[in-house]
Amino acid sequence: GANATSLNYKIIVLNDDGTESAIDPAKTALRFKQQFRIEIEADSDLYVYVFHEDPMGVRTILMPDAVDKDRVPRVKKGEKKILPDDGTYFEVGPPAGDEQL
Repeated sequence: GANATSLNYKIIVLNDDGTESAIDPAKTALRFKQQFRIEIEADSDLYVYVFHEDPMGVRTILMPDAVDKDRVPRVKKGEKKILPDDGTYFEVGPPAGDEQL
């Protein structure tokens, strides 16, 4: 049989009061300059690449970034990992529109 790899993820936003909360990206629009992280749980060992696609269809790689281009985040089966994994956040930037991770 084929080996299938899958993962579950959550978008976790930084609220104005400094707390964090998980959102449903299908039902919640992120605001300009809103900061967020991605929580990933893997069903098998895997390496994670995070891409962003802007409203014009242009793709940019967010992880690994240019500084750590040789350090691809690894998630082990059953493990939860928060990305970025250095304590920082991704931030929503212009232009406004439908975007994908």
